Amino acid sequence: MEKEDETLSRRDREKLAHRLDIMDAATRIFAQKGYSNATLEEIAQEAEFSKGTLYLYFSSKEDLLYSIISEKSDEIFKNVPEILTGNTPLKDELRELFMRTAELSFDQQDFTRMLMAIHAMDYRPFSEEKVEEFMLNHDKFWNYVTIRVQSAIDNGELRNVDPEAVSGLIHGSLDQMMMSRWNCESLDCLKIAIDCVIDIFFNGIAKKREKTGEK
Repeated sequence: MEKEDETLSRRDREKLAHRLDIMDAATRIFAQKGYSNATLEEIAQEAEFSKGTLYLYFSSKEDLLYSIISEKSDEIFKNVPEILTGNTPLKDELRELFMRTAELSFDQQDFTRMLMAIHAMDYRPFSEEKVEEFMLNHDKFWNYVTIRVQSAIDNGELRNVDPEAVSGLIHGSLDQMMMSRWNCESLDCLKIAIDCVIDIFFNGIAKKREKTGEK
């Protein structure tokens, strides 16, 4: 979430801290009960505020959920251009992308659980305008990965494959890892699984490569 700005007044810092407390409490309640079953009364109680205080910061339950997902997603997406720079082999960059996502899934389990549940609902709690905004951010990530894959094809790291298809595989694998953690109960276990997946991405599973006519 947002970090405290030391240039703010004490009152503004307190308001920011209260806002973050409410968002953290809502994340826990949404993760435990699901968005539809959660109430603002429960969130207020979890945050140790009155329900009226919540309305000083958020106009509705939808607005609260939107703020959580939007701000945290922005924070997560900032990692992508930092990782997929093209300065190191794509294999190493993808491994780092998977590793950071894996760490997120364990470090912020309530947020991950909540996000995956909303994602599985196709963002139905939100208005059409907000869904479109989320889809644009989704496309931004997809396009960034596609461009990086294409650059790896151009510099000879990868053979000539459809970069969008590769992006789809990467995106799908990340989503599935967030939802299931590939049946791992610990981060160490998941890191081993990630190494296996990266190996499959780059080396395949067939003992002998089939002839495709590609030079």
